[in-house]
Amino acid sequence: RLVADVAPGSETRVTVWRQGKQQELEVSIAAFPDNTLAAVETAPAAEGARLGVSLAPITSELRKQMEVAEGVEGALVVEVESDSPAAKQGLRPGDVIVQAGDRPVSTPDDVVKMVQAANDKAHKRLLLLINRQGDQRFVTVQLG
Repeated sequence: RLVADVAPGSETRVTVWRQGKQQELEVSIAAFPDNTLAAVETAPAAEGARLGVSLAPITSELRKQMEVAEGVEGALVVEVESDSPAAKQGLRPGDVIVQAGDRPVSTPDDVVKMVQAANDKAHKRLLLLINRQGDQRFVTVQLG
């Protein structure tokens, strides 16, 4: 909410809690389109919730191919289904999901587990931290 009150193009300090520790961050505020929420389709219970993306672990080959910087870790988006909620919200191949909720992501399974856990707990949204060629942004995913 604090960020929503700051004009795009401005910088501000925010205090956040990450894994039980308080941190102060300097953030630059950028304008976002009005449609920043991506809906997640809920598949049958055996399949769990769907994001409309295919994820892969970051290998050295994929790191080069998708131009992912050294040191960036997480789940690599390798494909986005056309007309999926993820595509409509701007997720694209080469994006790296580095955090889901308040937890760091190391593998595609980490993302799947966090989406399923949020869906199972009837949470309406899941916050993802995306790294795109060194720039990080938060995306709030609307859960079905």
